[in-house]
Amino acid sequence: MSNFEKLYTVDDIAKMTLLTTRTIRTYLKDGLLVGRKVGGQWRFTKEDINKLFENSAVSKQINDSYRQDILDFIDGVNTDITGDMQTCSVVDYYCSEHAKAHELFEKIKTTALTINSNNRFYYEYIESQQKARYTFFGTPSFIISAMEVIELEWNIIYRGHQLFNKKAFNYTKFRPSYPEEVTELILSLSNSNNINIADIGSGTGKLSSLLIKNNTYVFAIEPNSDMRSIAEKELGKYNNYISLNGSAEATTLDSDTIDIITVAEAYHWFDNEQTKLEFKRILKKDGFVILMWNNFGGNPYDDEISQINKRWCPLYKEKTNRTPREKRAVGLFGNDNYKKEEYDNTINQTIEAFIGGTLSASYALKEDDADFNKYIEDIKNIMNKHINNGLIETKITTVCYYGKL
Repeated sequence: MSNFEKLYTVDDIAKMTLLTTRTIRTYLKDGLLVGRKVGGQWRFTKEDINKLFENSAVSKQINDSYRQDILDFIDGVNTDITGDMQTCSVVDYYCSEHAKAHELFEKIKTTALTINSNNRFYYEYIESQQKARYTFFGTPSFIISAMEVIELEWNIIYRGHQLFNKKAFNYTKFRPSYPEEVTELILSLSNSNNINIADIGSGTGKLSSLLIKNNTYVFAIEPNSDMRSIAEKELGKYNNYISLNGSAEATTLDSDTIDIITVAEAYHWFDNEQTKLEFKRILKKDGFVILMWNNFGGNPYDDEISQINKRWCPLYKEKTNRTPREKRAVGLFGNDNYKKEEYDNTINQTIEAFIGGTLSASYALKEDDADFNKYIEDIKNIMNKHINNGLIETKITTVCYYGKL
């Protein structure tokens, strides 16, 4: 323990949890809370308190107390917040990963909360709804400070489409397309004579271009202007292609108009709960949703390329740190409420194409980044060892999850 680490008292923890000091001392007696005595008084570190909060029984008791505190505030019973104005704010923050919700909790606690004041703040993660609920009691300045932290984090997390700025050329030229079987599967999901398809997160039109048939109308929804512009130049000549500036959470489409929603290589950018509501709104009664990803794997150079990305790209996440694709499908459809199909999509490509595909990733460095040339040089050094007759084999499996909402 650092000599300068802040220590908390039993009274501090009682204030943080809205429980009595007697209850906190019971936790201490039962071994649920661990601390140390300083000058004959119990003192606790931040880590000690976090471990207490991680206990499921303790967490439930704290959350029950929190809910009662909100009801007391509404009924005018809560009077221990100083000042002429008392404020209570509840924020539901949709986030598919509990760890991310806890990271935001720590940021708010560090930036906005003063333990020794009468301002109070707590959160719970509701797994079934994939959201964190943050509750604040205190002065207006405290509430405003906390909201600013949340807004900043929200803008960082949901700026995903901006990460593809200056990547549209590489994306459209070098990203792999999808097997013919995928198109057949999508079109088999509707018996309509005129199939309305909403391609959400349509990018540069990789999938949209495969879906333009005599009996389809493709509504391509894409928030990134660079990506959307390339798709419009390529596909704007078709009368049954409609390009729209929108997002998964706000498509701009009319209600009950879509037979099939397709999402290719994009659902991991969406807010699950808000997207589900929007999808239900625009789908017809028996409409389908299909999510798909091109999964790269089983290549002899995968680990080396991952290490290069980890070394040079600050935004890169190793696969072990990413939310599994199937978990995202479960988040949308629910357990056992969807089907899964896999198709081989292995390609042979030049080293130029491999590098171009790598640079199309959201995390990849851009040409104006300081370490860009070193990044490219490292990739070339690895891939030159895997060229056969001028080409590199890249194993890809296209995985599709589809069902009704």
